[in-house]
Amino acid sequence: MQVEVINIKNNLQSDMLPQNLIDFVHFAAHELKSPISTILLATNLISKELEGQIQENTKEYLKIILEDVNKIDYLIKLFLDISSVKSRTIKMSPQSLQISDVINKNIDNSMLQIKNKNLNLFKDIPNNLPILESDPKVIEIALDNIISNSVKYTNIGGSISIKVKDNKKNVVIRVSDTGLGIPENQKHFIFQKNFRADNAQNSGHEGMGMGLYLTKFVLNKIGGEVWLDTRNKHRTTFCVAIPKKFNSF
Repeated sequence: MQVEVINIKNNLQSDMLPQNLIDFVHFAAHELKSPISTILLATNLISKELEGQIQENTKEYLKIILEDVNKIDYLIKLFLDISSVKSRTIKMSPQSLQISDVINKNIDNSMLQIKNKNLNLFKDIPNNLPILESDPKVIEIALDNIISNSVKYTNIGGSISIKVKDNKKNVVIRVSDTGLGIPENQKHFIFQKNFRADNAQNSGHEGMGMGLYLTKFVLNKIGGEVWLDTRNKHRTTFCVAIPKKFNSF
């Protein structure tokens, strides 16, 4: 089973993919997404409700279930994103949207993991952000990758900061954390396909080195940007710029 999963990963990362494989992976991942989310939510609720009432070995079993379901959930989301990019099914669908709603939705998607790791979350999202003309799917893919990475690589009790600023031509979202950080000599590789920093590979967290690559790829489709802000040596900060007006490339 492990060999099959690795082969699927390698095939998805290849630039030469048969369309039937892309279609199958997209369909399978889409069908699995809902039940896996339900299992994840139910297991979290059971764990919370029985806290203090169960034996240590049972608690450990629940922890293992949660960790493995989280890994599957991560792979499903990544397979959906990769198959969409490879099959060119990410069709630009610009619409008027309230960017604060999209940002808060992505934060809500990570709240279970944030609470489970007892992370301190600081949000600075102004109420008067402008209505943007953009593609919500593209923004969701980008923010999901950035925020979920921040949650995944920040240790228990750490902190995450999400700040939003309205600039003249775009809205900039800054996601900062006290996580693993990125080795200085590897920072210029982080947006390359299949790249994972040494400390990320040794962290025990699942990953394919595709998240940041996909983030940059899809943002480029709407004229957006993503970059690593290296000014603060004690925090890892990624910035996402979303144009106020839709620009398809």
